[in-house]
Amino acid sequence: MGFREFLFGRQLRLEDEVFGSLLYFDCKNPENNYFEGKRLFTPTGTRIEVLLTAGPSGPSTAQHAFYEQIEAQYPTLLPALAWLITTEVRNWQPDFEIQNFVEEFQPTLLELPAISKAAGPVDWELSFETIHDQNHTFVVSRQGFTPYKVQVDG
Repeated sequence: MGFREFLFGRQLRLEDEVFGSLLYFDCKNPENNYFEGKRLFTPTGTRIEVLLTAGPSGPSTAQHAFYEQIEAQYPTLLPALAWLITTEVRNWQPDFEIQNFVEEFQPTLLELPAISKAAGPVDWELSFETIHDQNHTFVVSRQGFTPYKVQVDG
């Protein structure tokens, strides 16, 4: 038994058919419980981190389906992403331009909440690293497939 297991108990690890190997994190507020892992993001051919709000039974079929929609629609999402990021960066770099989004921005982290059909459009986030500034991460918040906010972290 390792020191971490001694202090916190054994962590649940789950093999999910869509997200692969996931590690479960149990929070004080059960609504915040989540899994984290890494998987191949097929539109870019790179590995990204995934954070999925879910209980110990694992991600839901709605989360699986929504993730598959994200991958399928990713190329059509790029123009709106580029416009929103360009608008934000021009606040401090007025002549900023994105020439080729796919080459200049790499998705690194996808966060999906628990999904309920009754709740309406899903609020989720996709984070990017960029060749333009290696000290910052661009976190794009979306409602459904419409981006509405960029937060620059770093």
